[in-house]
Amino acid sequence: MRFGAFPSLLLLILAITGVGSAKAVDFRTKFDIQANGVYRSLSQQGFSDAVTVGDGLLFLGSQVIATSDWFELEVRQEFRSVFGDTPSYPPGDIARLNIQSPERFMQLDRMLVENKGINIISDIERLRASLVFPEGEAWVGRRPVSLGVISFFKVWNKFTRPVSGLFGPTIVYGSDGFGGSYQSGDFSFKAMSLFGPDVQDDAHLLEVAWFNPFAEFRFLGGRWWDRNAVGFAFSKTVFDWMLRLETLYLSKGTATAMAANPSETQIGLGFDGAINSALSLLVENYFQSIGAMDTTDYSITDPSRFTNLRAKFYTFAILNWQMSTLWKSGFGDLFNGVDGGQLFSLRLNYSLSDNIELLSEFNLPLASDGAEFAKRTFVFKDGSYLGSGSQFSLGLKASF
Repeated sequence: MRFGAFPSLLLLILAITGVGSAKAVDFRTKFDIQANGVYRSLSQQGFSDAVTVGDGLLFLGSQVIATSDWFELEVRQEFRSVFGDTPSYPPGDIARLNIQSPERFMQLDRMLVENKGINIISDIERLRASLVFPEGEAWVGRRPVSLGVISFFKVWNKFTRPVSGLFGPTIVYGSDGFGGSYQSGDFSFKAMSLFGPDVQDDAHLLEVAWFNPFAEFRFLGGRWWDRNAVGFAFSKTVFDWMLRLETLYLSKGTATAMAANPSETQIGLGFDGAINSALSLLVENYFQSIGAMDTTDYSITDPSRFTNLRAKFYTFAILNWQMSTLWKSGFGDLFNGVDGGQLFSLRLNYSLSDNIELLSEFNLPLASDGAEFAKRTFVFKDGSYLGSGSQFSLGLKASF
């Protein structure tokens, strides 16, 4: 931690603001739980037969939000655990990574239990103070960050997993820093400084949105993880369908790391909308200049910290079907345009009540050996892998 007083200063702001306005504060509390049982079929290097791995994932969250006319405080405590076969696998296995937040400026997480059968982590996942005014807000602390217009590949939003169809529940981790937003007429400004454990982990970004009658335009600029970043995006309604474009250019980085950090260009183009009252469709295409054009060029490590996809071209499509007021499903397919591999996804959810939902998801890789979505192959003892084994998840999500 580079500034040891930062967490203490934030807690002091939270305390002073809350105590000073206790009479005018509206408190909202929420408790949520998500439990998943997951089975994966893995093909490990050196073994001809696939093995079945069973895991349980449990997420408990307790959140308090205090608001008044001019401020908002948010604190969220989480307990995340994985139990079953995964704790016996290397630390880099993606199932274990699901419960581990990335390294951040404030290290507020703590491993409570770590043994062969179970890992449990305690974490203060959100700790934020905001000053709210009619045209926007100013905030400091830890909160999730949202950027851009693309839904699935998230060209601008590198603070969450680039592909939401990866193993396990989709968890959005917050970032540490400060920022604000301001709305003036047809223009909106969003600025933020986000901090990591080291200087090269920092991001200082400005997003400008222009709400033009023709389309919504967005511009991004700043310094991002030791790289200069420039982006352009727009969204426009065409015949009741929303067309979205998002582009990002990243410079080569510092002179000392130029060889390992070539310049990058990433582009996402897609559309989404309702087919009828029950069906909706989302389609997105993705290009990254650093991606491989042949399977022999795939590497076990990620091409850069801005992506965990390895090829140049991808297409994703998902058809959502609201079968009834209680049942909804999704049929999705992630297609690798270089090796032809696919990752098919089926999601089926049932609403038990307004606050409780049953979740199920089945991911099936359809790819030849050596393809990115082939059956997962563990290569190193640290858990590095290439591929994606068959996955089935059944879970429960509730909030109160």
